[in-house]
Amino acid sequence: DWVETLASYYADQTVGGVGGFVQHPGNRRLSTRILRPILGLSAHRYRIDWGGFHAIPWASHPERDQDADWLSGCNMSFRRVALEDVRGFDEGYGDYGYDDVDVGLRIRRAGWRLVSTRRLSVRHNPSGVNRASLPDLVQAEEARRVRFVRRAIGHRRGWRLRYLARF
Repeated sequence: DWVETLASYYADQTVGGVGGFVQHPGNRRLSTRILRPILGLSAHRYRIDWGGFHAIPWASHPERDQDADWLSGCNMSFRRVALEDVRGFDEGYGDYGYDDVDVGLRIRRAGWRLVSTRRLSVRHNPSGVNRASLPDLVQAEEARRVRFVRRAIGHRRGWRLRYLARF
């Protein structure tokens, strides 16, 4: 019933995108549940913080629907005109990572609402096949993060200091 549930949100003409909670099986260890919130990598909603980092509701999603700063790439949808308003996804992010956060930020800045709902929960079980080596993955991830942070907070004074402090 994912499509039927999703479609009802678009009756509101201010909604530019709808997504849901993404469960990450295998990441339920106590250390993960404790460290992610402390490090600011987890939140109660999909948000972008003061340092330009994006946080994800890692352990659970509140019962009530909520406005979001971005939507997770493996469980998101957008109104076509909202995507057209921002010229779609930025291919500069490459094959994986931050393109979902970036398009959400741009859609919100264009005046659209993004809604996240628990009713559209999915499980994300990423494949280990054809993954880059850890050093390559970390280097590429950081390059994408800096690109996104510049777009998110690069217009603010001292954005580099904010990024470094947050990092």
